[in-house]
Amino acid sequence: MCRGLFSILLIFLLMTVTSADSPAAELDMSGTWETHFFLAKAVVFVKQDGDSLSGVVYVIQKLTGSCDTYHFTGSIRQGVVEAAHHEGHSVCGRLVDSNQCTGLLTTQSKVQLKITALRCPNPAPARNTESTNVPF
Repeated sequence: MCRGLFSILLIFLLMTVTSADSPAAELDMSGTWETHFFLAKAVVFVKQDGDSLSGVVYVIQKLTGSCDTYHFTGSIRQGVVEAAHHEGHSVCGRLVDSNQCTGLLTTQSKVQLKITALRCPNPAPARNTESTNVPF
């Protein structure tokens, strides 16, 4: 009896470990994400293709309303997210769940900020991520 239960438990654990490491089990980051830091709000449009990420970040200054645009590329592997802008800004973090990502933003000047990005429940309509126009 114990041997049979042990075998079933072992098979279940092997299936869980195997499926957790498979690319199909990876969470899809595609969509709209938002975070806040200092006096700014960042809206991030992410496209995921396999383990590759790309997209655009709009950083809106709350006091002036000005908007800076950053296109990025990156990857996601086993819940670890890495992305960078060609001028040197980068993010390294981890998906907490399908709606939250925490990590460290490193600016071009090496300033580091802890950030938490949340998936937007009602994302803005899809935007042309090639455009540098303000999306709002």
